[in-house]
Amino acid sequence: MNWGYEGAEGPEEWGELDPAFKKCGVGEQQSPIDLTSVKKKDLVNLDFNYGVENLHLVNNGHSQQAKVAERSTLTANDVDYELQQYHFHTPSEHTVDGKPAEGEIHFVHKDKDGNLAVVGALITEGETHEEAYRPIIDNLIKDTGVERSFDDAPVTLEDLLPKQSGYTAYDGSLTTPPCSEDVKWFVLDAPVELSSVQIEKLRKYMGENARPAQDLNGREVVEDSTP
Repeated sequence: MNWGYEGAEGPEEWGELDPAFKKCGVGEQQSPIDLTSVKKKDLVNLDFNYGVENLHLVNNGHSQQAKVAERSTLTANDVDYELQQYHFHTPSEHTVDGKPAEGEIHFVHKDKDGNLAVVGALITEGETHEEAYRPIIDNLIKDTGVERSFDDAPVTLEDLLPKQSGYTAYDGSLTTPPCSEDVKWFVLDAPVELSSVQIEKLRKYMGENARPAQDLNGREVVEDSTP
């Protein structure tokens, strides 16, 4: 089933496009959200054990998505998750005080039982991560459905993350159909900084591919109060 980000196939219509997408319209724990009404709490630090691997990129028609081998891990609350893929949105899907950032990157993980944990990082203009992301941004794929491996584009996955460890956590969903719930979300407090040229190239190759913020419906959103 085709879906997109505008018109008759846009986010407001996802729940009606296919019975499998029903959660997109009626779910009570949907993502993304606005990260404004948060409670401070001493949360366990996220433990990333990411490796280095050559870029494997696909333009899936909705985002630029990088596939990874299952040897990079995230440990959160004593649960080990394997990194499956990471992908981009412009502008950001999560907002702060109702305002989106220039973009957002999602690192999607799965545990041994198939449960998902997604680490999100907002993208802002700057220089900190420009070099780390260069192999990815320089090789973005223009044509939908094309998938390529790049033997000459090694990516140090841990360098894609901000160095600061703070984050905001909540229970949510996938931000694309089928909008499956029971996803553990960890949105990093510090942003990923890319150059204006890199951000513009992401925009050019993806267009606007951000789902609007969804209702909290009473969910607790907690921000780590300690480093």
